[in-house]
Amino acid sequence: MSRGTEELRCEAGADGTGARPFGADTGSPLAAPPMHCPDIVCDPGNQVLGEEHAYQAAWERFRFLEHKLRRVRETRPLQSLLVTSPIPAEGKTVVAINLAITLARNSPGVLLVDGDLRRPGIQRTLALPALPGVAECLEAGADLASAIRLVTPFGFYYLPCGTSRANPLDLLQRPATSALLRRLRGFEWAVVDSPPIEPFADAQCLARHVDGVLLVVRAGVSKRSDLRDALAALDREVTIGLVFNACDNHRHDRYYGRYRTSAKPSPADEGRI
Repeated sequence: MSRGTEELRCEAGADGTGARPFGADTGSPLAAPPMHCPDIVCDPGNQVLGEEHAYQAAWERFRFLEHKLRRVRETRPLQSLLVTSPIPAEGKTVVAINLAITLARNSPGVLLVDGDLRRPGIQRTLALPALPGVAECLEAGADLASAIRLVTPFGFYYLPCGTSRANPLDLLQRPATSALLRRLRGFEWAVVDSPPIEPFADAQCLARHVDGVLLVVRAGVSKRSDLRDALAALDREVTIGLVFNACDNHRHDRYYGRYRTSAKPSPADEGRI
């Protein structure tokens, strides 16, 4: 059967007559990078890192975040990473996308998972078409490998959220969620974007199945009480850090601007020490 963008294969039940839920018996972790994975072209907005940002401070901040994550990885397992926030509108989806872009520059096996079954932000931010994904795998037993796409031009893999007829929390509480995330262990990194901590319990449910949680807080939006409540809702052992988003770093931007300018000397300066 052809693996198109409109439908996914369903795994037949024991009697061969119907789909079965995506359970623990569906196989070993997927190989990464997947073979014969169809690609999909995105149209990112200006919040997403691109080559034009190569010398800007934004790249350096995410490279620094990557460095910190790799340091954590030296002391504990860290393959799957949930990105969430205390409340909506704190920029967690853009952080998740930019982190995946940054990791993919050095790692060929990076997967970005849209785990927000309520309001899928990755699809909207990257201007991607609506595709089957997590929801169909959990609810209808769709083939996981068929749902994964390679995102051009960034080089990371993408598992869409899909469309569910069930309540998102009910769906995520199924044992199939743990089984699905275990099958993603074949990737070097799996970055999962989730709903905010409040007002839903989806992020807390997903946090039980990942190695670490990054909590995104936005300058001028997050309150101390929101952050305190979010930290209390998460397991302290799995929360590995905070990302302070949209903070004022103009002095750093000016530094990188001067660095970029001075990195390419003019012809008049050639040969000078």
